[in-house]
Amino acid sequence: MNLDLFEPLSKTITLPTYLFSIKVGGNRVERYFCKMLVANYTIIDADIPGYYQLNSDLKAPFNKILLKKWGGKRTPYPIDTLVLKFKFETKINNLSENTLLAWENIHNSFISLDSISITH
Repeated sequence: MNLDLFEPLSKTITLPTYLFSIKVGGNRVERYFCKMLVANYTIIDADIPGYYQLNSDLKAPFNKILLKKWGGKRTPYPIDTLVLKFKFETKINNLSENTLLAWENIHNSFISLDSISITH
């Protein structure tokens, strides 16, 4: 669907949880990059073929996310971009907070474990 011909879609979606782990010394530390979050996004066609751009009022990096179009070919995108994909075939008009999404790309620059961010 070409969203450039229409007003941007406004949808409520659920960002999926993303938990990562890293070894620090002899210990394994787990940290959430993103806990499940329901938020409103405006959706437009991205400048990158095969993707939609989701915009919100959330703080960076969640204010601008790419969403891979179902069946679209993977196209190069900036490395420091958050990218979601559909878990199941879904038309963009049917996107809702119940639509299952998965993270396709979370760059390492978003995931850091400095001494301040490690908690008990």
